[in-house]
Amino acid sequence: MTRQRRLYVILPVLAVTLLIWTFFAIRTDGAFLSLRNLAGMAQEFSYEPVLALGVVFVLLVGEIDLSVGYLTLLGATILGLLVQTHQWPAVAAIGATLAACAALGLAQGILVAYARMPSFVVTLAGFLIFEGIAYHVLSGATINVFSPAIA
Repeated sequence: MTRQRRLYVILPVLAVTLLIWTFFAIRTDGAFLSLRNLAGMAQEFSYEPVLALGVVFVLLVGEIDLSVGYLTLLGATILGLLVQTHQWPAVAAIGATLAACAALGLAQGILVAYARMPSFVVTLAGFLIFEGIAYHVLSGATINVFSPAIA
């Protein structure tokens, strides 16, 4: 792709981004682009690039993963239960949560790679299973985690 052609692709994206930033800066009297707000957004949404990176690897091999969002929900649910309800130390709870999520992802990977099931079907089933488990455990409530190590 030539340099000029790349500019034609990138320029509209930058222009729309600038318009959106300007709109919110005006609507919030400049608070939107403040350092405090930008730092808060960076902290609040820091997990999403990590998830996106994993999904990119799946897409690069021509597969799809529909369950990543609800596996994240289930992981947060497990972590909340271990820390708040069962009083686990933060490090142990994080380790157990990572192990549980890795095991569930591995199970899906085995079904796709070795059982030759379509990734769409496996991850759609995982989506529904993880969603159901998380919603059953939470019963429509939330778990407030007050551990400074988790925060």
